[in-house]
Amino acid sequence: MIHKMKNFFTKEDNGESQVAQLLSTLKHPLTQLPNKTKAINDLKSAYAKLHIEENHIAIAALDFENYLLFNTLLGNEKSTKVLYEYAQYLDAVSKSLNITLYHTIDNYFLLLLSNKKTTNEIVSVVETFQKKALLFTSSIMDIKLPLNMLAGLAIYPYSDNINHLLDDAYSALLKGKRNGNNNVTIYSDKQISIDSTKGYGEKLLFEDIQNALDNNEFIVYYQALVDVKTTNVVGAEALIRWNHPKYGLVSPLEFIPLLEKTGHIIDLGQYILKTVLKQQKSWDIFNFRQIQVSINVSMKEIESKNFVQHIEKELIHYNVRPERIKFELTESMAMGNPEDTLMYLKALKNLGVGLALDDFGTGYTSFSYLKDIPADTLKIDKIMVDNILKNDEDKRIVKGIIELGHSLGMKITVEGIENKAAADIVISLGCDYIQGYYYAKPLPLFEFQEFIRNNGMELI
Repeated sequence: MIHKMKNFFTKEDNGESQVAQLLSTLKHPLTQLPNKTKAINDLKSAYAKLHIEENHIAIAALDFENYLLFNTLLGNEKSTKVLYEYAQYLDAVSKSLNITLYHTIDNYFLLLLSNKKTTNEIVSVVETFQKKALLFTSSIMDIKLPLNMLAGLAIYPYSDNINHLLDDAYSALLKGKRNGNNNVTIYSDKQISIDSTKGYGEKLLFEDIQNALDNNEFIVYYQALVDVKTTNVVGAEALIRWNHPKYGLVSPLEFIPLLEKTGHIIDLGQYILKTVLKQQKSWDIFNFRQIQVSINVSMKEIESKNFVQHIEKELIHYNVRPERIKFELTESMAMGNPEDTLMYLKALKNLGVGLALDDFGTGYTSFSYLKDIPADTLKIDKIMVDNILKNDEDKRIVKGIIELGHSLGMKITVEGIENKAAADIVISLGCDYIQGYYYAKPLPLFEFQEFIRNNGMELI
């Protein structure tokens, strides 16, 4: 190992051929640790062996934060040798904790944790790794510098998709760096019932919800809606997240049912509407191109007193045209009380706002009822497209839904598109809009706007 390191530093006669050979393997050419390619392969293998549903797989993205400072103070040769020593030390630490360390590039590393039973166990292991990383001492350095190791953690199944786990870990790492978080930052965009939230249970959530509303702890994220003909972002869906002061991001799957129980869902709905209308107004002030933003709505909101009048009042207050807003209700909600629902939806439509029937394909909407719903958009649920790449019957069903919607004068949005192959198929079947991780995950406002700019789809 040391001989290989010396060859790397002194560039003994092998030249470029040795570097090419090393890079073509599954090891980092300097440290000889497994590299990113090996990490991806091992992650897939761990997923394939995950037979127990309750177990978890996690990836931690690590940043040796002060490496550039080391490089400046020690010079390139010494700092590279320190990095080598540090990597060997971290490798020993990882082995002692029964986890695997990978060296990706420069001062970035990865940890793979598989078959862990709880989120708390995973976080505890990564925190222990961080603490032991601080104990490293170098035989090369003649000065003492802090060795901060930042960590971004993504956990499956709480992170949405095993194929996105590595990207999610890097997203968490970047978020932690931006927020000055020296601890473990957990990716939680799609988080479902993590152990830390299970620990405080429903009772504390009830107690905290009113404070959350009063303290503006709820955050609106935006997921882009893409026109398949132009590939431009033409709209977005507003999605709510709760940034709990103690437990971080709590899943909507946990707090939405509680909001329904307490009646606070109406207060939250009003908050989301005001937030979106304020943002629409802000985009107008800065001459951003106008897009339509969709807001999910519950039956409790629709049936609440003066719901339609409240929306009309807010539209006037913020001076936003009704067609800039679209309300989405699920197929099952629409079927819950068909006659009353139709009455409420027609009143909404008379305001001039858009209406979408969400999660279509998961319920039992009859054709006779569907043709009476004043919706302008039909959203095909992710569950309907998950198997279209390998199942011709599912493909025919999706095609039939698209043709049905078009025959009723509706535009068709397909949700949950996660790769190019799926996108190509639903586009060939005739859908109008696409939404999903293949194009963009739900993003906070600033990142949503940056995503549009970086992808050449300017709002302005």
